[in-house]
Amino acid sequence: APRALHGAAGWLRTLAAAAGADAAAAAAAGAGAAPSGSGRLPDVSPSVGRSDGTLPRAYERVAVEASACSKGYSITLDGKTLRTPGRNALTLPNEALAYAVAAEWQWQETRTVQPMTMPMMTLAATAIDVMPHQRAQVVGKLLEYFSGDPIVCRAPEQAHSKDLPAVQAAALDPMVRWLEAEMGGLKLTVTDSIFGTEQDEAVLWALRDQLDAMDAWELTALNSLSAAGRSLSLALAVARGRLTAAEAVPLMRLDEEYQIQEWGLVEGGHDIDIADTKVRVGAAAVFLKLLRHERAEM
Repeated sequence: APRALHGAAGWLRTLAAAAGADAAAAAAAGAGAAPSGSGRLPDVSPSVGRSDGTLPRAYERVAVEASACSKGYSITLDGKTLRTPGRNALTLPNEALAYAVAAEWQWQETRTVQPMTMPMMTLAATAIDVMPHQRAQVVGKLLEYFSGDPIVCRAPEQAHSKDLPAVQAAALDPMVRWLEAEMGGLKLTVTDSIFGTEQDEAVLWALRDQLDAMDAWELTALNSLSAAGRSLSLALAVARGRLTAAEAVPLMRLDEEYQIQEWGLVEGGHDIDIADTKVRVGAAAVFLKLLRHERAEM
């Protein structure tokens, strides 16, 4: 039977807060819908219908129910089962994640749905529609860009930023030691060359093994974290629980924050970048936390 979102807000906020994310509230807000309608109605798939990227809100009630077709949970809008933009079944692997995605739909304005305010839905749809077909390319790109990862590619000492290398060492050396331990003691090569660094082949294979061990849901969140912070290593640290989102964002923005301290913050530029990074990292961290919630109880 369909389960309404009424009463789930506190439960979702508790789970989301455990991820240590600045954007945790985005996963839990708005969970106060009335009970869903009954009966099996045609499925509904979101599509962009306006030039500004939004679509009209043509539903009133949002609910979560056990999937009738496969193991997992579905979301209904006025009794209609929600599908992904690719017209695939939006089946979430556990109830916690289903409620987080459903809350994003319930929290939309009375007349308008804004997909850019729905990071959980975006990650879920990407895991279903995109990752199964592009997994190899995603893994390849993550490994390719590791040569320029901030924990191994540092700034050279220059007259205008002569203390930046020391700032980077203090903040990032602990992450180097953590990742080396995660790879069984393999050593990373750290450089200040503008061309990046070439890691030992065994390091890349060890990283590949970690990526290959992730399912489509985990890899989607990791890829989002890596893109937001331009760092595979820091994304892995969040995914493994070594860093919270709140701890990871300053490390991901270390060079930018140094420049802001030196030259000042540009309004309408730096502040937007900071907010965007917090939302993207926070959403992916909450996504992973909710994804693994019921797995930990099993």
